[in-house]
Amino acid sequence: MKVHVDTDFAGDTDDACAVALVLGSPDVELTAATTVADPDGMRVGYLDYFLRLAGRDVPTAAGAGSSLTTGKPIGDLPDHATYWGTVEVTPRPGPEAAAVELLEASVHAGATIVAIGPYTNLARLAAARPGP
Repeated sequence: MKVHVDTDFAGDTDDACAVALVLGSPDVELTAATTVADPDGMRVGYLDYFLRLAGRDVPTAAGAGSSLTTGKPIGDLPDHATYWGTVEVTPRPGPEAAAVELLEASVHAGATIVAIGPYTNLARLAAARPGP
């Protein structure tokens, strides 16, 4: 089974456990991952670091940084030192459209989208590419 994870990954263990579960499932292939609530690309930086620790090379992209309804930033990042200690993590900001394009590519590849954060990237995908 192909899976694409859309996450607000940063430090809370719930998203790390979900990604680890996907990576550790022998019958699941992680095709790509996108982050949401990520205006500066820090969440995708954390996710990239986590994937490197797992020995995985998976396409990733930073996605929506602000709410579609309020236009305000979505959520705050947890304290870096609390969750990551002295590890240096490089932010990887990018255009929000990159997450939509990566989501669309995963859908076309037959992946199931697993959203474990705000659904803003999915709403952007639906708005940009309406239809079944």
